[in-house]
Amino acid sequence: MISLIACSKEKKELDIKDTYPEQIKTVSINNMEAEKPEETFYTLEEKNYDLYNDYVTKQSSYHIIEDELKYYSENYVKDIFVQGSFNSFTLIANKIFLTQLIPEYEDIPEHTAIETYDINLEETGIFTYILFNYNGKLLREDIQYGYKKYLMIYSNNNRVSLYDENNKIVYLASSLRYTLSSDFDVQASSELQENNITYSVENCLNENELIPWAEYSSGSGIGEYITFIPQHEIIFSNIPIVISNGFIDYNRNYLYEYNNRIKKMRIYNVDQNEYLDFNIEDTPNYQEIWVNFNKKINKIKIEILEIYQGERYNDLCINLLMPYSF
Repeated sequence: MISLIACSKEKKELDIKDTYPEQIKTVSINNMEAEKPEETFYTLEEKNYDLYNDYVTKQSSYHIIEDELKYYSENYVKDIFVQGSFNSFTLIANKIFLTQLIPEYEDIPEHTAIETYDINLEETGIFTYILFNYNGKLLREDIQYGYKKYLMIYSNNNRVSLYDENNKIVYLASSLRYTLSSDFDVQASSELQENNITYSVENCLNENELIPWAEYSSGSGIGEYITFIPQHEIIFSNIPIVISNGFIDYNRNYLYEYNNRIKKMRIYNVDQNEYLDFNIEDTPNYQEIWVNFNKKINKIKIEILEIYQGERYNDLCINLLMPYSF
């Protein structure tokens, strides 16, 4: 099943119908009782809490923001909500709420840190940019405070990513199903090399940076293929695959429509004599395919059957094509 996202070409205006009660205010993390060290470092796995107080404060400091999140959740329809393993992203009315699970430490209990920001959405063609004034800790540690404009790639309930002007990811929230392994070796029928840039098929597995795979053939990309070889045994006959179509660039969003995109593809269960066909929407936002074969999956091959024709170039581009498995 494919998750479809409809993107309007008109600028989106988000209005709040009712005035929010004055006694509920946003709590800035700058005002919390945290003694800042010289640098910030936090590793969840190793539980390095030497600089813990620079990262988050006690649970009681968040009750006002928790009330605000509860109020908006009860009174407005959520535009985007993605619940991850340790963090979540909620866009509702004209606000975003970022949350992150903070483990217990000494007298500080396990709790959820919450930040809220007033936001504007800017629609540029089929792309969505999110604008807000950042002053928190829950994006990335090296993000400086101040006005931010991020390109948002998303699928409601499943996944959301924010990218900066350098096409680098600054935030990712994905649903629990994507805690599975995505360890695959990948091969392609061809790769485009242009100037000093190779549009490698490995880019299909790289969500940390916006750079696509582009095929190199004399045609439009029809008949080109990608093979995914799992590094670990797949124990099921069904796996999800996340797709972000086309050439995506923060500053050059016209490259999406200039180049070819996937319209239809065939997925083979290699060596098992099985295949399934899927139609793909013409959107840069995340789509999800559940590949349900009858036999256990060894490796899969994806063949391009149809394309959306680019306005200027005849190269097929894919931003992300990432299978998941146990």
